[in-house]
Amino acid sequence: MAHQGAAHYINDGTKSFMDKYTDLVHLGAAALSVIGSIFAAIYAKIHPQGDSNVVVVKTAQSA
Repeated sequence: MAHQGAAHYINDGTKSFMDKYTDLVHLGAAALSVIGSIFAAIYAKIHPQGDSNVVVVKTAQSA
């Protein structure tokens, strides 16, 4: 037999916002992550950096 409070909670049909929409929140976060990665890849293709910004620093070698 379940505790009276636990039975009331389990049998109660009301759910909080997070109980109802937790899955959608997580799926939305994953979808935004994928969309952001796609836009970053497209931006990198359109605006390639190349080696033009590389600075070579020469140091003195110790004997």
